Amino acid sequence: MVSIYDIGLTSWSDITNVEIGATAQSNLNGAGNTVAIILQDGQKSSAAQHCNLLTYGGFDDWYLPSKEELKQVFQKKSEINPVATANGGEILGNSWYWNSTEFNDIYA
Repeated sequence: MVSIYDIGLTSWSDITNVEIGATAQSNLNGAGNTVAIILQDGQKSSAAQHCNLLTYGGFDDWYLPSKEELKQVFQKKSEINPVATANGGEILGNSWYWNSTEFNDIYA
């Protein structure tokens, strides 16, 4: 499931220069990465936190997708966009989108 709304500009995490490590580096498990991001000591605001707190469309189990999950979303963009716009949402453009896969202490 993909939200039909873009949250806009937000940070990956408000904790910078501290690597989370293996618990946020899965290319396939966005839900697990999301939990690791929001459990960072002192973390208050992030794209992952926004997804975790989202209640929309009768669902409350949203998460920031992993690198490969986001890739799959973009591969289905031509199917997702008409459904999103037909329901009052926004299209997935060619913008940059965060994924939950941490690369290191500086990059996601």
